[in-house]
Amino acid sequence: MIAPKFSRAVVLLAVGVLAGCATAPPAPPSPEAQRLIQELTARWSQFDDLRGLVEITLTRDGTVERFDGVLLLKTPASLRFEALTPFGQPFLYLVSSGQEFTFYNVGENRALVGSNAQESAKRWLGIPFAGEELVGLLAGHVLPLQDSRSMTLAHADGRGQSLIVTGPSWTQRIWFSQDSGLPREIEYSGGRSPVRVVFQRASEDATPSAITLTALDRPFSVAIRYRSAELRSGVSSDAFHLDLPRRVKVQRVN
Repeated sequence: MIAPKFSRAVVLLAVGVLAGCATAPPAPPSPEAQRLIQELTARWSQFDDLRGLVEITLTRDGTVERFDGVLLLKTPASLRFEALTPFGQPFLYLVSSGQEFTFYNVGENRALVGSNAQESAKRWLGIPFAGEELVGLLAGHVLPLQDSRSMTLAHADGRGQSLIVTGPSWTQRIWFSQDSGLPREIEYSGGRSPVRVVFQRASEDATPSAITLTALDRPFSVAIRYRSAELRSGVSSDAFHLDLPRRVKVQRVN
């Protein structure tokens, strides 16, 4: 069925927990590593909202599904996607405020509603992005790991210069464009499901033309191609609340 596949494809999170133990204090990062982290943080702080027309291709266990629709993003963790028919009418809705989410399949007259978007995504998917992380990635930004224990510049490889950030639950490796300093690729490994994120940019700006998220431990990927994208379009917070019709069959998940 489309509904569970698509709901698991877009709402994403898994939170890692590390048992406390005494450790040596982390070594201070190099000035270059600090500069890269500050630039990532500064770019994200300038983001407000995005309105775009997108094509989403979901590949899972050899099955491919494609959706065209409208994507809305708003800082810090709000997301709305409407999959459209060829006639321009929505047939799937996915709306998340960061605290709760709603997935509504119009054709089946069914909806999944979760009171905790992060825990629901952990249950349904297991790909490791909190709402704020996902919104940032879809807008072309990388949020550095919180409570990082080390930041190390790695020697350039075939993908260029990279920064390795180690946190309490996982490791984040970020490859940067030499020309713009924007992130081109990120790999997440460690305590959560390993994932690679690749950005494609038509020009050296902050908005990607395409994004691919690929699980590294199983046959699963989500490719998102922007047909158009508008920043600071004035998306209202009200857009991230969905009023369901009265006769919709609602399944509530935790």
